[in-house]
Amino acid sequence: MTIRGLARKFKIPYSTARKYLKLLENNGFIRIRQSEHGAQIDDYAVSIFEEFLELVKAGNTLQTALEKLAEGSTGPAHVIIDHLKRLERRIEELEKENRALRDIVQKYLAEIEKLKGLPPPKKKWRERIKAWFTRKRESQEHS
Repeated sequence: MTIRGLARKFKIPYSTARKYLKLLENNGFIRIRQSEHGAQIDDYAVSIFEEFLELVKAGNTLQTALEKLAEGSTGPAHVIIDHLKRLERRIEELEKENRALRDIVQKYLAEIEKLKGLPPPKKKWRERIKAWFTRKRESQEHS
């Protein structure tokens, strides 16, 4: 999810969402990934952001909300578990893909080994004619 998507989801201004995310990141609660589409926020960061936003809307100052967040929460366990399961599935997919690619490489290496070497290049026609005359002269000298 992007910052803009997060702001829309919680119906807050973009600048506020960006400021809160930066605050949470600077205090070590979340990590924001940068991609070609801008800042990317994962599900865990969204849940932490939601919890932080509820504390702020309840009337806590930003600093107090950060302190309460640090005291009582490491995030919903199910969000963390779901995130880990997704990561494990992705790792398994990548391992399968890696094995398939390794098999393909081995197959092509075996094919390359089977191929005959290229024949040596032919001599140029002048060299062939010269060699023919040389052989002819040598055969006449020996006769």
